[in-house]
Amino acid sequence: MKNWGGVFVFIASALLSFGKAKAESIDPAIEAARVRLGKPLTVMTRNLYVGADLFQVLEAQRPEQIPLFVARTFQTIVKNSIHMRVQGFVNEIKDVQPDVVGLQEVSLIRLQSPGDFLIGNPKSAEIVIYDYLFELLRAMEENELEYDVAGQITNADIELPMFVGGDEHGPKLDDVRLTDRDVLLVRRGLQVSEVQAHNFHTNLKLPIGGVEVAFTRGYVGATVKAKGLNYKVVNVHLEVGGREPFTQIQAAQMQELMGALAQEPLPTILTGDFNSSPKDGNTQPYHQAKAAGFVDIWDRAHPFADGFTCCQSPDLENSTSQLDSRIDHIFVRNNLNGRLPFSLIGLSRVNLVGHEPSGKIFGLWPSDHAGVAAYLNLPFVQQ
Repeated sequence: MKNWGGVFVFIASALLSFGKAKAESIDPAIEAARVRLGKPLTVMTRNLYVGADLFQVLEAQRPEQIPLFVARTFQTIVKNSIHMRVQGFVNEIKDVQPDVVGLQEVSLIRLQSPGDFLIGNPKSAEIVIYDYLFELLRAMEENELEYDVAGQITNADIELPMFVGGDEHGPKLDDVRLTDRDVLLVRRGLQVSEVQAHNFHTNLKLPIGGVEVAFTRGYVGATVKAKGLNYKVVNVHLEVGGREPFTQIQAAQMQELMGALAQEPLPTILTGDFNSSPKDGNTQPYHQAKAAGFVDIWDRAHPFADGFTCCQSPDLENSTSQLDSRIDHIFVRNNLNGRLPFSLIGLSRVNLVGHEPSGKIFGLWPSDHAGVAAYLNLPFVQQ
């Protein structure tokens, strides 16, 4: 069997020497450094899916229609209960055994009955109906999967009235509150430091039946020390794309994220639902990441494979997969602490999870997205 580590070191050293000869910007200290393969690190990104198409609420044209549209959406969330779907995610994590997991749409759904939205919403809904993070962590513990929350970001926090019935006195309304979160999980025992969580400055604001609602989004990151090496791992969920003003907003969010990571010296792993595919225009998030020096790990491992991750039917009942776009990604930038104008990516293996019918739970897909898992060996510099 070939000594692939030795071969890689030889190739990497040759690249470094060539780069130094061609670009004086490369740190002269590289001459005294040796490039080595990193130790295996496994990373996964997964969108848990709230359980319904939230944008159907936008169909409400008048304020009095909002409670009916919210009720319809809530009923779909109940039908696709996280209680049923969570075992699908647990099975995937058990199979992949990731060191780090980036989770999107980690919803918290709360209720107030009767609601007070129509009198100014003086009290927020606090009765927990579904806590997706609690459900997942509990199910993981029951399956002897030991993970801790490294960090999380609270995004949109929206409360609206919901029709729940009526009598001779008129309609009855509860208030339902959806809080969106993105979460970074790490295998228990790994060292975590420098946790950062930020909401974007630019966010989508849309009128729903005459009521303006803000769809706040953000990102969470941390320095994770695994097998003696430090990595910066960041998880994000950008605004949807496809048309204006959505594409402008998601591009602004990605620009903000790339600015925050511009001076990061550590090997940086960026996971998430970017709502952007390789087929998007050059000013949109996928290409913004590549312009900032990030490598699409799926594309590197499978240059001729579709790798679709979105989207199944909103009701999750479709018998065959409807995935037809690739918007969930794991990007990596590893320029050896800024010594190189490009990224060195070692041996890697990348798979999809949750894309096969065999992974369905109680007849439902675990999510409307598939996930991505990457097994990385990022080179590092040893002085």
